[in-house]
Amino acid sequence: MPTGAVRILLLRSVGSSARKQDPAYYEIDRRDRKLTSCESVHAIIVEVRCFYCAQLARQRLFSAPAAKTRPVTLIVGLRVADRIQLLSDTRISHPDVTQVEDIPGRLKLVLLGPDISVAYAGTADYSLDLVRRAPVSASLDETLRYFNTAHVASGKRVDFVVSCASTRGLYCVREGGVEIVHSECWIGDAEAFEEYSRRKEAAVVPPGNLTDVERISRALQAFMGVVQDRVVPTVSGLMVRVGSRPEGFVYLSHATAYYPTQAIPSGVLTPLSFGGAPQGGFAYTLLVPHAPGVSIVAAHFFQGALGFVYAPLLTDKPIQVANVSHQELQQIVLQEFGAIVDGPRLG
Repeated sequence: MPTGAVRILLLRSVGSSARKQDPAYYEIDRRDRKLTSCESVHAIIVEVRCFYCAQLARQRLFSAPAAKTRPVTLIVGLRVADRIQLLSDTRISHPDVTQVEDIPGRLKLVLLGPDISVAYAGTADYSLDLVRRAPVSASLDETLRYFNTAHVASGKRVDFVVSCASTRGLYCVREGGVEIVHSECWIGDAEAFEEYSRRKEAAVVPPGNLTDVERISRALQAFMGVVQDRVVPTVSGLMVRVGSRPEGFVYLSHATAYYPTQAIPSGVLTPLSFGGAPQGGFAYTLLVPHAPGVSIVAAHFFQGALGFVYAPLLTDKPIQVANVSHQELQQIVLQEFGAIVDGPRLG
């Protein structure tokens, strides 16, 4: 990546004691840095984590959720011969559990670096604070011990899936222990996983696929169906994927379009119309970094010219960007976070 000035966001609580207790109130410091590679982005993200609003973190971490409710998510981890894939939705519930939020929701798959990724199922802000406090540059064993301790300390209300790219190791942290996963694991809502499993068995895949390719294809079809069709009330929003490569974990881009009803005359070549919101048209693209280990994802919504930037190690909530094109959103992510992101372009 070319050398350039990059502004990094540092969060700190504002002056009044009343506002300090409200996570919606922050001041934002912008510090100019010089970066020469995408690896430097991860290094600064680690540094910024040390500045994250200490009072708010203490408030959340030492007051775990009072009662265990039905998990509002589904996370699936797949291990095949040469890779790992993680699948997640973005739906969350608000603290009073009277409302849910599908979009933007939260990014529940977090890259702690090129070699380690973690997914969480639990109260979003509380779970994210646990992820941010994970030891930096720790060994896999230390990372697993940390997340198991955090899981138990939460009253087993927050579960994790931890994975390692270099060893292709997949681990499920739930029910008070760490399970080594040889094929597939999940955390979140049991009913959602049952629906996913039914759809996976019924999925249609092209003949002649290798076993591992078929497994991933079935999983993707099934998971996307659960997210899009909203047949389970706990899972919805956007589908997000993480995959392993020899050089480390990366987010995987994709685009999804929902077309409005359109009459197509028999035998007549007719272009499909995306339509707009009044016609029921809906399309989005996930833009992801090229470099491994960079925990940033941007979502661009074609009809609404709307963007969200997910940076879970830096901000609690996704950053909304209005009146923005695909290319402009790319430029904003580069300018504000120093990350090059890309994905399929719609329109």
